Amino acid sequence: MITRASDIMVKDFITVDALDGLRKVQNFMLETGHNYFIVMEGSQVKGILNSRNLIKAHPNRLAIDALSTQFEYVSPGVSLWAAKEKLEKNNCEILLVKDEGGLKGFITEDILNTELAKYFDPLTNLYRSEYIYHQGIKLISKGEEISIVFIDINNFGQINKKYGHIQGNLILKELGNLLKSNIPEGSFLCRFGGDE
Repeated sequence: MITRASDIMVKDFITVDALDGLRKVQNFMLETGHNYFIVMEGSQVKGILNSRNLIKAHPNRLAIDALSTQFEYVSPGVSLWAAKEKLEKNNCEILLVKDEGGLKGFITEDILNTELAKYFDPLTNLYRSEYIYHQGIKLISKGEEISIVFIDINNFGQINKKYGHIQGNLILKELGNLLKSNIPEGSFLCRFGGDE
């Protein structure tokens, strides 16, 4: 199953009015521990306030004076990797999760990176299998053909038994480095599992 924005978004968010004083928002920050506030004007999102904006801004100013417009929208069903691509492409610090019913939550770059780290194999420095699913879905949705190649080390269990898991891990790590340095452009690589 591919993890979606709705699985990791912050649902407990605070909205403030564009004409609220920053002192009020700063007090919200101190009382609630929230670091992000969504600035609204009526039912329209005008921007976001983060703790950096609030610390630097004069408390007698209005929320609209200190807000950042470095945000983008994503749907709740967007995958983590698609969210990461959108964040990087648009050079923004936060993604607002929105559907037809309105604003559902937000995802910061830190939240996204923390979650993506779970899908990264520390031994080989390759993504885990969910990344290949994401890339495959993305290519198929564009109408492109895909090919999948599985590389499996024959009798790898015997290597671990004869030489030990430390040596087996070194082989997997070296194989990962070898594949990374020789993969064709436009290809994607992951450690699917074990020695695959």
